[in-house]
Amino acid sequence: VYRGLEKTVWPGRFQILAKKPYFIADGAHNRDGAKRLAQSVRFYFTNRRIIYIIGILRDKEQEEILKVTCGLATQILTVPTAGERGLSSYDLACMASNYHDNVTALDSVQEAVELAYLLSDKDTVIIAFGSLSYLGGLMKMVEHLSVKKNRNDIGRDSHGKQRED
Repeated sequence: VYRGLEKTVWPGRFQILAKKPYFIADGAHNRDGAKRLAQSVRFYFTNRRIIYIIGILRDKEQEEILKVTCGLATQILTVPTAGERGLSSYDLACMASNYHDNVTALDSVQEAVELAYLLSDKDTVIIAFGSLSYLGGLMKMVEHLSVKKNRNDIGRDSHGKQRED
């Protein structure tokens, strides 16, 4: 039982997708999940620049989630969630702006991931959370970008010039 638990993986639960910068995905889509996420952020990333990517379905506890998490972020990027339960990034950004001054509504998850990377340095922490409905695609996107970045960084310095190894 212990070995089985050691090997258990729960995708989308404070899952590290990339490093330098850290990119974490968490399915915090209710008050309890948001509280646990906030505890983890405080424990692991105190005094770090944090960028959130948030997408929450309309029938979830958006206000409670935002109230618990927003104070820990430097920048908040909101994304739309799809379907009849979906919530626009604009509506979510309006709610988040009640708890944070630096909120940007984006049209897609891809746009949010790209902007988060552009706003980041190696010490930044990007945390995508909220509804599980958008995290699967985000996780694949970040994995693809990380592989591409690592492939392009081989043998290059931080300015893209070829290194003499």
